[in-house]
Amino acid sequence: MSEDPSRSDTLTLSGKGAAEWKGVFVEGRLGETIVGQFLPLDDPLLNIYDCPPGLQSAAKYEVVYGSGQNVSSVTLQWVAPDHVSTVVFWSTFVRTFSEFWVDVKSAELEISASGSHYAKTL
Repeated sequence: MSEDPSRSDTLTLSGKGAAEWKGVFVEGRLGETIVGQFLPLDDPLLNIYDCPPGLQSAAKYEVVYGSGQNVSSVTLQWVAPDHVSTVVFWSTFVRTFSEFWVDVKSAELEISASGSHYAKTL
């Protein structure tokens, strides 16, 4: 894998005001192509997925349904491939079984060689 973990960027997803949710699924994309790699963090609610296989390019943060817990902010570590200079993060947020948002997109974000902090507010 060409991604260098020392070049990781911070991605923070948060709700407007007091908006909370049960889970979020996020990918970094260049056009329609999934790019980058999410780094595993020491958090039992975070799962990293190989999508496409072998790339650890999707992250899911999910609280246990029925627990009464919600989250209003999630911070992830993401590593851009060397050939990518911009990225758009695509997310799906779930508040309840019947209330969710799909294809929530960030603005096109520029990748910095020194690492960046991205924030997306729902």
